[in-house]
Amino acid sequence: MATFYFNKNTGTYHLNYTDPRTGKRCRPAVGTIDQAKKALIELKYKLQNGYFTSFQEIRAFIYFENYRDYLERIFKNKTATRYKTIIDNFSKWLESEYPRLKLHEITPIIISQYKDKRQADEKSNRTINTELYAISGGFEYAMEKGFIDKNPTRKVKKLKEDEQPVIYWEEDDCNRIVQYFYDKGDLENIYLGDIFTVFFNTGLRKDELRFLLKRQDFIIDGKGHGVIQIRTKKLPSGENWIPKWGKSRSIPVNQNTFDIIQKYIKKDNRSAYIFKYIYSPPEVIPKNYLRNRLITALKKMDIYSPGYTLHTTRHSFASAMANKPNVDLRAVQDILGHSSIETTMRYLHTSDQRKDYAINQISIVGK
Repeated sequence: MATFYFNKNTGTYHLNYTDPRTGKRCRPAVGTIDQAKKALIELKYKLQNGYFTSFQEIRAFIYFENYRDYLERIFKNKTATRYKTIIDNFSKWLESEYPRLKLHEITPIIISQYKDKRQADEKSNRTINTELYAISGGFEYAMEKGFIDKNPTRKVKKLKEDEQPVIYWEEDDCNRIVQYFYDKGDLENIYLGDIFTVFFNTGLRKDELRFLLKRQDFIIDGKGHGVIQIRTKKLPSGENWIPKWGKSRSIPVNQNTFDIIQKYIKKDNRSAYIFKYIYSPPEVIPKNYLRNRLITALKKMDIYSPGYTLHTTRHSFASAMANKPNVDLRAVQDILGHSSIETTMRYLHTSDQRKDYAINQISIVGK
């Protein structure tokens, strides 16, 4: 029997049927209710006539229409608008050049053709690379959902562009910033010092910290170590919260961060959030509160630059960790939740410490 249903977690309609060839239950996403009705008619025809059916048969245009809506849920404002526009342009081009193309039929050659088309449109190399990055995110999400088994954009070479330097603070400046808040000594500044300490020691994004829940987002493993879990969840407000790109990850914490989180978990048993807003209500930290407090502090410390934002704490964590001589960059990638190792490598800079470590790995003794 074939039916369709609405999945609240993905925000889309899914087919529900048993593949006659494998005997496995299949639940591919198909988009809106109208798309689901049409897909169900086509599916029933295939089942009745012995056609082989699988997740890979989803149409590329339908998938990207659904993915476009998904972007609106995980990104806000300008980012959502920008990525949705990129996906719109790509899916419309696909439909015009390759009508009714299946998602799994998209090859690196097709992606390269689109890249060439954007170059012909006289778009900058940086713009085209950004578009490839956004499109790649769509294929990564499709892989996670089981619609495809490989990402065709991975074999498409990015265009050379002038690399923009990553803005970050050295560890000494990170310590100065945290100490600035602690030195104030009042309740709010100690609260801010604790939060920025967690930012600098975990690389959390702003909303990842704001929406940390006590019961499900912080666990203690069998060895007594603390682990922050970033994953899709339902907030106490009833809203579904989805991490960037829908990508779940686990972040082990050091002892300092462990102690801070434990303090706040025990502090207010009535709140579901670990870092409840100090001036509740509301319980959730207001969107721009941390950024405004950070910028104010930087200006008073006379180290402010227009390029500094709250996200600079994440850049600083990434840079500090990536540049430790014996740290595995793949581990850094996993902790940060980067889709590609190339993104992580942007934080790698050649320090004297790294050069000393590298040269001491060589020991050739001549006679």
